This record gives sequence, structure tokens and C-alpha cells, in this order.
Amino acid sequence: MLRRGPAVRTGTACRGLVTAQRPIKADTKGAGTFGLDELWRPTEYGAGTFTDSGDGTVSYDANGLTWEKFGSRYPLTWDRAHAHVARLNRNRYGGRTDWRLRP
Repeated sequence: MLRRGPAVRTGTACRGLVTAQRPIKADTKGAGTFGLDELWRPTEYGAGTFTDSGDGTVSYDANGLTWEKFGSRYPLTWDRAHAHVARLNRNRYGGRTDWRLRP
């Protein structure tokens, strides 16, 4: 399945189609330098910044927001991310039904 995407200039040719089936791979050579895993998620957080709730969630002490502790194991498309959030709400993950994606 193809969808229209922004045109990408490659030499003198210009392509405007991108596939929606494959995740985009990012160069991970510098990820370890900045304390990030292969999906560019932090490998550790500052001491005292997050509180582990013990139910698969963590709360950010500065503003009280609750986050899924482990997230997805794979990069997700926007549609699959919405499906993931719907599944969290349906299963009452962490005892909550108000999960949402950040705007």
C-alpha cells in the first residue's frame, strides 16, 4: 500500500511516494553516546525524576503525568500507535482508561 508523502529529492529525480509498511530505520551509531537505546528512548532517567508505580507505569514527579513504563518494543506508525493506546484503555492498563498520545 502506498501513500503520498513529501517529495524527497535524490539527485536529479524527485520521488513523492513512500511505503507505509516498513518502519523507518534511523542511524543508531550515535544513540549510545547520548544514553539512548536502538529506538532512541532514554536508557536511564535522572534520579528522583520518575516514580515507579509498580504496575507497569511511572509518574513524572514534576507534573504528575503517568507514562507507560516500557512502551512498544517496535516503532509504530501513527495508526498503530492509536490502536496501541486503545488497547491500553480497553485493558485498563495500570488501572487507567484515559491513556492518550501526546499532541
